[in-house]
Amino acid sequence: MDGKPTGELAVQFTVNEKVSEPEALEALGTSPLPESITVNGVKVLTDVIERSYEPAFHRAPEAATPPRKTRRQPDRTTRAVAPGPAGDCAVATVKDRQFDPEICGLGTKSIGGFEIGPDPTHPAADGEISSGGDSGSAWMFRSGTGAATTVLAGLHFAGEANGSADEHALGCLPQSVFEKLGVTLTPPVSEEAVAAVGYDPHFLSTPVPLPDVTAEVKPDIAKANDGSEVLHYTHFSQAMRKSRRFAAWVAWNIDGGSMKKVSRKNIDFVNDPRLAADAQVGNELYRANRLDRGHLARRADLLWGSLSEATKANKDSFFYTNITPQMDDFNQSARDGVWGKLEDAVFADVDVDDLKVSAFGGPVFADDDREFRRVKIPREFWKVLVFMENGELEARGFLLSQNLDQLEVLDLDEFRVFQVPLAEIEQRARLRFPQALRDADLQVAVEAITEPLDSVAAIHW
Repeated sequence: MDGKPTGELAVQFTVNEKVSEPEALEALGTSPLPESITVNGVKVLTDVIERSYEPAFHRAPEAATPPRKTRRQPDRTTRAVAPGPAGDCAVATVKDRQFDPEICGLGTKSIGGFEIGPDPTHPAADGEISSGGDSGSAWMFRSGTGAATTVLAGLHFAGEANGSADEHALGCLPQSVFEKLGVTLTPPVSEEAVAAVGYDPHFLSTPVPLPDVTAEVKPDIAKANDGSEVLHYTHFSQAMRKSRRFAAWVAWNIDGGSMKKVSRKNIDFVNDPRLAADAQVGNELYRANRLDRGHLARRADLLWGSLSEATKANKDSFFYTNITPQMDDFNQSARDGVWGKLEDAVFADVDVDDLKVSAFGGPVFADDDREFRRVKIPREFWKVLVFMENGELEARGFLLSQNLDQLEVLDLDEFRVFQVPLAEIEQRARLRFPQALRDADLQVAVEAITEPLDSVAAIHW
């Protein structure tokens, strides 16, 4: 009160000039501040402090450039700005060039702040609240006993100009800073905490439900330990055939706008503990031969979302339930086959709405499939890509056949990829797609089945 501390809690207002007369307030187009305000039902007094802020700057000379690195540039003037109401910054005047800061996201952002004053009962040793170089430091709250807490009050912005006797500092409200910069201090969710929510039928703007097997195949769908017929993983789901011990179908979502790069090193192929070990084909099939462990839901398609999600999806893709035996010449991406490029091709050749694609895939089981190591090896695989283009749902079906006649020799085995109607896939895979997909099919002529795709450029999107 009257410029002297009272020890009472108050909300302080900083003004350029104190005015109390009604006429002067009216001339300024303002009104008196209340003597108190109520915060959560508690009356708190107000205090008005007269203080003005003026930016201070000095001309900063440019460092000398070695002759061999000297280049001709338009004239420019640079100033380093000391603490002031606008914040720490550098100002450059550039002549004969055009520059739009909004293109780089460098537009002016208004950040909330607060003032820090000295504590008369605990004065600083040198009388200074802050020193040069403190910008960006954290101001932390103390408890009622004076002990430091982990609660962040704000980020240091500036102090009073040199030579000023009005000791104070300025801080930026942390939440305001985080919102403007788009950052968070929330730690990432651990991989273990990421829920395996599986395939999302509402991933696209038009719902796309899961496929279903035909009535004759229904009794052959394996059940997990909890009795469920559909196994959910991170970003994909699937159903298993008991008689063949491979997936009947796999469904997955691909978010091309949030893909992550996650290494596959040191990840082992493992059985899914939710199924009995003898209900899935494990590593016993793949030892010492040309069969690859082929992912049905492509590993790269699943690596999206947060880093924790992508890491979890990466591991989930290595369950043997998502694996089928495929000849190395079409499974390995280095072989430059069409099959491995289908998902990449849709993003490259189609203006996909929201960069989102849903996919379905699986093997085609035939009674005369060749048996190897007591396991019948599928000769054909199918895949369906679903996406929105200009607000319309589109679906494209593909079939791959692999030649298994030379399984135990070193000759390059042939494989062919076809674009086929979804009805053809339904017939071969003994399943039924939702009506929304059948309506979205391109209706490729059946005759096209005899014409394999020689490149992704031959695909009809």
